Amino acid sequence: FPWFWLDAMGKPTSTTYEVLKRWLGPDAYEAPPDQLLKYQAWLTRELIEVYRRLDLDAIQPFVYLSHNPGTTGNYFLGPIDQLLPKPVLPELKEAFQPQAVSLELFDRHFFKGETRRLAVYVFNDDPDHGLAGTVAARIQSDYSDTPSWQERVEIKLAPAEHKIIEFNYRFPVEIGSYQAQAVLADAKGKELYTSSKPAKIYETPELPEDLKDPKICALDPLGEASEFLEQKQAHLLKLDFKAGIPADCKVVLVAPGAVADKNYKFFRPRLGLFLLKGHGAVVLEPEFMANSEKYVQLIKAGPGAPLLYANPSLFIGEDIPGKDSVVWPTPKSEDSSIFSGISEEDLYFFNGGIGEEMVSELVAYPITPAQVLAKSGIWLMKPVILEYKVGKGKLLVSRVQVHGRLMGEPQTDFWSRRPDPVAQRFFLNLLAAAQ
Repeated sequence: FPWFWLDAMGKPTSTTYEVLKRWLGPDAYEAPPDQLLKYQAWLTRELIEVYRRLDLDAIQPFVYLSHNPGTTGNYFLGPIDQLLPKPVLPELKEAFQPQAVSLELFDRHFFKGETRRLAVYVFNDDPDHGLAGTVAARIQSDYSDTPSWQERVEIKLAPAEHKIIEFNYRFPVEIGSYQAQAVLADAKGKELYTSSKPAKIYETPELPEDLKDPKICALDPLGEASEFLEQKQAHLLKLDFKAGIPADCKVVLVAPGAVADKNYKFFRPRLGLFLLKGHGAVVLEPEFMANSEKYVQLIKAGPGAPLLYANPSLFIGEDIPGKDSVVWPTPKSEDSSIFSGISEEDLYFFNGGIGEEMVSELVAYPITPAQVLAKSGIWLMKPVILEYKVGKGKLLVSRVQVHGRLMGEPQTDFWSRRPDPVAQRFFLNLLAAAQ
């Protein structure tokens, strides 16, 4: 690790070049070296903290110094006889401190006033000396030196001992950007190590004005999207696969799990006719729960009908990993309201899921041409939000995963999905934009 290599000028090597847009967006190739060096340093330290929390026997980043034109790179700037350490080296020194802490937190989106129970890992990897002092959990604003919340406990560790302490982190009621932190101090109060994770506070999304009157009709076998809309007091009607779509429906929601259901074939022609009349529809995660390779016909077959190729196991080339945790809007999305109130920064990790997964590893590519409103993946070659014109109607197809993030899942493990204010806002935006 970390497989984010920069050469002696701070520019991406060939292996990094392949993934650069995936993590830093469509303008990544024009990014200044300072931005890439900063990202490399952050990524390396985060990975070391993860590996220390996993109690691995040994942790060692790959390649400190190499042949500059190679595929990896090195951790220095300039010619070999005048080496200057890159920012990653001080981060390595800090991350490998024998006495340290690590806050286990990947989520970045929080509701104002939310309380979250989080684990802080305390490490004493000194084999000869014990550790006595304090661990402080705190929320630090990006705009103030005074923590908005803090709680401190005393700790005592034997040589080569690790401990886990849980805190109820209390996030502020003021929206904005913060850092959730864990701070280790010795018995004299000297701070030894700070583990810091970005945390952004949001208002709880409410039903947009243009969704308060229209009737939303939902084909939702799992029920989560319907429950969320009912909680927001939307004018909601639940649909059945084999029943017609009422004439007073203004927008149809095809929720996760519906397209993969064997009964979807009965609903497909009805959705096509609904769109031809000038109405709108949203299909969420059409590949969700797919278990076989197939062509997915979203509406009744015909010229220009939306068609996806779905494959639950194969990738497009062995070097293209499946799931993604970042989504990037395209210029075409500027003509739509799907990202209203949502910044590019907000589309970096949704709460919960292994690796904060936002786009599934399943292959699902459009066969029928569509307007692509967002992309992800290596070279940003994976279209994830599509807009189709069907007669006078509009069909929005989104692979961005909101399931489990509208109402949350039972918290059976660390990777269980949790309510996410950005995912909720995005879901409501999709419905409003489809009208």
